[in-house]
Amino acid sequence: MEAAALQASIKTAYEQERWSEVIELVSQTNWQNEALLPSEAVALCEALFRKSGTETKAATYAKLFIDFYGDIEEAKALKSIRGRYQKWRGDDDKSDGKYEDAIEWYEAAITWLSYLPSTKLSAETSLLECKKLLKEQKEREAEARRRLEQEEAAERAAAQKREAERNAFLSKSLKDVPGLSTAVLNKLSGAGITTLRDLKSYSMHKIDAIPGIGDVAMSEIRAYKNKHSL
Repeated sequence: MEAAALQASIKTAYEQERWSEVIELVSQTNWQNEALLPSEAVALCEALFRKSGTETKAATYAKLFIDFYGDIEEAKALKSIRGRYQKWRGDDDKSDGKYEDAIEWYEAAITWLSYLPSTKLSAETSLLECKKLLKEQKEREAEARRRLEQEEAAERAAAQKREAERNAFLSKSLKDVPGLSTAVLNKLSGAGITTLRDLKSYSMHKIDAIPGIGDVAMSEIRAYKNKHSL
């Protein structure tokens, strides 16, 4: 297709919003060796932005064309495409609850949207909403952390209390905790076992080795240890 006919086809496809066709037609130009016409650059970037899956490429190309062409009329459209892309990314992150990322996108978009006042206003409104939502999100997270810290502190305090109570219980004399006969108490005392903690430190095997401890005494001591989790 001759250059003039190709340019006309690109223009027609662009005006009729046939985005895939615009991309295909632009690919037929000699754009790798010769610069695209500014209008063709706008058409390509708009088509890439409108076509799903190539939005990022649209923004990248728009920036390259802006830098290449400088301050020309078509640069307004290219800047607007880049701004719309950044707003689109902001909207996407906002819907996903990624407010910090969305804020960055909206702030970037606003700098490119001078030529699209209504879109710029929408980006500014979304930016304020995101900042409010981020503030609320951080407040909720802070409250959740505070509650978690309180719960953990309460659990630690309860555990410390249980440990203190257990230690106090284990310090008691065997004579003060009913369940062992006087004969067994005397035999244990003779082996240096006078408190619940002492008895806890002795395995049944070691207790069986104490002189005078027979089967009946062993049964009594085993039941006593089980009852008090010794």
